[in-house]
Amino acid sequence: MSLALQLRDLRVTTEAGTELLRGVDLEIARGETVAVVGPSGAGKTMTSRVALGLLPRAWRVEGVAQVDGRPVRPEDPGALRALRLDSVGLVPQQPRAAVNPLRTIGDLLTEAARERGTARATAAVRATALLDEVGLPEPEALLRRYPHELSGGMLQRVALAAALTGDPALLIADEPTAALDVLSQAEVMAAVGRAQREHGAGLLLVTHDLDLATAVADHVAVLDAGRVVDRQPASDLARSPHPVTRALLETAAAAHLDRVPTEAPARRAPARERLLLLDGVWRDYGGPVPALRDASLAVGAGDSVAVVGGSGSGKSTLARIATGLESADRGTVSLGGSTPTRRRRRGQQPAGAQMVFQDPALSLDPRLTASAAVERALGAARVPRAERRSRARTLLAAVGLGAELDARRPRQLSGGQAQRVSIARALALEPRLLVLDEATSALDPVSRAQVLELLESLRASQDLAMLLISHDLGVVGRLADEVVVLHRGSVVEAGQTAQVVHRPTADYTRLLLDALPEHGWRPDELARRRRAIEGGASLADVPVGRASEHGAGGLQRA
Repeated sequence: MSLALQLRDLRVTTEAGTELLRGVDLEIARGETVAVVGPSGAGKTMTSRVALGLLPRAWRVEGVAQVDGRPVRPEDPGALRALRLDSVGLVPQQPRAAVNPLRTIGDLLTEAARERGTARATAAVRATALLDEVGLPEPEALLRRYPHELSGGMLQRVALAAALTGDPALLIADEPTAALDVLSQAEVMAAVGRAQREHGAGLLLVTHDLDLATAVADHVAVLDAGRVVDRQPASDLARSPHPVTRALLETAAAAHLDRVPTEAPARRAPARERLLLLDGVWRDYGGPVPALRDASLAVGAGDSVAVVGGSGSGKSTLARIATGLESADRGTVSLGGSTPTRRRRRGQQPAGAQMVFQDPALSLDPRLTASAAVERALGAARVPRAERRSRARTLLAAVGLGAELDARRPRQLSGGQAQRVSIARALALEPRLLVLDEATSALDPVSRAQVLELLESLRASQDLAMLLISHDLGVVGRLADEVVVLHRGSVVEAGQTAQVVHRPTADYTRLLLDALPEHGWRPDELARRRRAIEGGASLADVPVGRASEHGAGGLQRA
């Protein structure tokens, strides 16, 4: 059996003596998929970084780490560079943070080939073929575009194409669908499955999504506190689980129960005031369609409104306009009775509103510790200097971060931990409106449940209004009074959460609901139905393909 990855008794210790991995054993054969799951901070991403040789040189690495039979040798830059060029490819969790925004997609995809001595024209042909292989339209034109011109789902597939340029023996996908809507998740994982089969690569899937893990993986390895505590075939995971695995399964089951409300919630009393109003808002970046087209919504004081839609539908643009980080081309935008633009220094958010961004790697200052990031926000709120440290620790504890993480910088935190620092920083200014742009997408189920409980508590105790930008209908069903569905910049449906979820009127809303894992639709069927709708067809006229035969979910390999 040819092994794509072999880790044996792997131990990683920081310069300060903290042991992060404690005897990890893991093997992946070519053509096999192994999903690594576990709570935030369990060591999932750390395990993948060992295979890439991405750990700090001052850290001590003991044990065996081999990719395609070649040892991972961080002390030998030349050997490590050759390994990354030829044997291993990475699909990162946050592709926007991993690419140079000043370089085109063509530059990104041809760089490795040029390093191997391939001619520019030949490398461009190969890049075009890879973009077509991962299912991106108009690949030749795409080579000339820049990362900011692509949606999250498109950029994730570009990252997959980049990972395949060396025809690697091992693909590492680190939370590849965490920040994507349910339709884009299906499309990306379908592309990953096709690529893996065609290239015969082993796949190490790092994820906190048990639905995804059990749907696509041959085996699942559960990590906790730097150790593999459970490894089983994906189909057997629930039969005799380790206590950590059982806790993850129970949390995932609870998320399914919370995913959609079973009955209409009691109507809230009419809001005392309209806190946020967007009326007929347009925003055009010069692309094929405007980012927002005549979009409208209202959020009352203490209300919670969710905006859902596919990747590239305009959700984040709407959030940035609502908080004054961007201006609308036309239409009315009012926050607390005034326009949340002009009359402020560039980049300053309006009083009373704070934003939690989707990607903490881009929104947190890499030079600041967790405590310092929150203390800086408290300084902006004019909290006396002597009180900032204790207040910062209280806020970090409120979002589930212990005192031992106060002195860590973003690169030393897991994705979930870094996002909770972002939430604490936003809360430091005591906003009336909290805008959450996919704020829980980077969290494992346990951490997500904790943050949702925190948000529910804050809303109840502080009368905090929320604008939720989310693709996760579990978040929507739990926190939102109303839902607004965006598609290609337009509001296609709006109403109370239970009404929209159980009695949708728009085809696009029905398609989003079909894409939930428990409905069992195959990725290729979802993609076909999506293309039909975007081509102007009615969903009722689209022939129904067969659903998945597997109860675990609809993302399994075809």
